[in-house]
Amino acid sequence: MGTNYAADTGFSSIVFPGYPGVFSFNVPAAGTIVIVVVELKSPANGFPSAVGSSYTLKVQGLPLTGLPTAAAATVSGQIRVTDGSPVAGVVMQLSGGVARTTITDSNGHYQFDNVPVANFYTVTPALVNYHFSPESNSFSLFANKTDALFSATRDIVPVGNPIDTTEYFVRQHYLDFLGREPDDSGFNFWSDQIRSCGNDAACTERRTISVSAAYFLSIEFQETGGFVDGLYRASFGRRPLFNEFIPDTAAIAQDVRVGEADWAALLNSNKQAFVEVWIRRSAFREGYDGLSNEGFVDTLLGHTGVNFSQSERDALVSDLARGSSTRADVLRRIVEDERFISAKRNEAFVTMQYFGYLRRDPDEAGYQFWLQKLRQFNGNFEHAEMVKAFIVSSEYRNRFR
Repeated sequence: MGTNYAADTGFSSIVFPGYPGVFSFNVPAAGTIVIVVVELKSPANGFPSAVGSSYTLKVQGLPLTGLPTAAAATVSGQIRVTDGSPVAGVVMQLSGGVARTTITDSNGHYQFDNVPVANFYTVTPALVNYHFSPESNSFSLFANKTDALFSATRDIVPVGNPIDTTEYFVRQHYLDFLGREPDDSGFNFWSDQIRSCGNDAACTERRTISVSAAYFLSIEFQETGGFVDGLYRASFGRRPLFNEFIPDTAAIAQDVRVGEADWAALLNSNKQAFVEVWIRRSAFREGYDGLSNEGFVDTLLGHTGVNFSQSERDALVSDLARGSSTRADVLRRIVEDERFISAKRNEAFVTMQYFGYLRRDPDEAGYQFWLQKLRQFNGNFEHAEMVKAFIVSSEYRNRFR
């Protein structure tokens, strides 16, 4: 009906444009409130017809506890340019009954889950160097809304680099290091780490570097990309190439999101299946098929740079001889040995700077420079200023212009 009301309880009213006669208040159970007309856009049958008029509403029959909660709905949509191409990395702000932030994926799609219904909301998109039509989308939510759509137009004159936007930066790290779109909780957690600095530039720089490094150090990366790195080093005594690393890591990381139900079991299954295929690859078979069990174990251990004891070595050989372990099992045990993981950490860290930020193989001079810097500072990436150097480099930043 277009009329706005206020209640003397101090709680905010909710009015639903386009739904005549629908309005609501948050009120105490079994109480009495006075509702006052504060804005009148059109007469309403059965309700006060002038600004300042009022009527009394008695709330009866409501229990003080155990009230049913409002249902939740999904708000989703897509952003495309005029030729139909999706726009990824658009920061989407939901305001109104609740405040949320998300970001569009590679298909230009975004989604807010578990949004309380019976509220009025506004969705607003933002991405550096783009403007949108409409500028925002407002609506009353009573059920799932899947048509909060926007069209995007790129600005003729760029005004900045989107990688300088916190949310864009965080999403890009999910893509570059974990090979997937962010989950909402992780996306907002890492974004908040940087946003919480406000206008403190020094804090923002420190947090940006720390957040960036956290992706390499995360359990999810170490158990997927880190595992692949170890397979190459243990099997062939070398680091992986970029075009080897990306598809192999994707195979192990498939559907794995650390923290979700059964993620560890899924990861274990992916690893086992991958290693079984790995030992049947031609490059592996050429190096190992002709070796005895002793030769197989000794060659792998020799690639690790770790001093395994004689008894450890003999136990692996014995397990192969008895058939209690397969060659895939032994390879995996060596790759997942914490001493080996620690021994290769600096080399892997430097390699992943090139893979993650620059999306290429390291040049040898640059690789050796950063490896020595990291060793000089005992693996402390902050003191070595390694991560900072990569994320401020023109090669990295030019990816997003």
